[in-house]
Amino acid sequence: MLEKKTKSEKLSSEANVKKPVASKVRAGVVAKRVTKTRKATLSEAVSQTPPKPSAAAIKAKTQAQVDKAKKDRKTKLIRDSFKFPEQEYRAFDSLKSRCLAKGYAAKKSELVRAGLLALASMSDEDLLKSVSAVEKLKTGRPAS
Repeated sequence: MLEKKTKSEKLSSEANVKKPVASKVRAGVVAKRVTKTRKATLSEAVSQTPPKPSAAAIKAKTQAQVDKAKKDRKTKLIRDSFKFPEQEYRAFDSLKSRCLAKGYAAKKSELVRAGLLALASMSDEDLLKSVSAVEKLKTGRPAS
């Protein structure tokens, strides 16, 4: 079982523990050395003012910061849904297979966005011809 120690036994066992030895260097000597070197470095720093950056360097730095800020921003994506007639929906498959034959795996959303870019680059007359050729669909959900 565990033996209980009396107060005197505890004190005598604690006396046997060695205490850490204090440093023999005087605190005042160390402090004087530090302050002398600190004063020297401060006076050197004050006497040696850094050269002012040129206007071109400042402009380049600010331009780099602006470029980084533009780069960090992500474009906001908007989710939407559309209805297609079955024949036009099959065009996705044929367009995707044509792209795949050329070595590019296109997604439906990429094809829709490419179509929007193509429409945006058309003249007003060509745009009206293309839009008027598309069949008008009823809006809303289909009846079940």
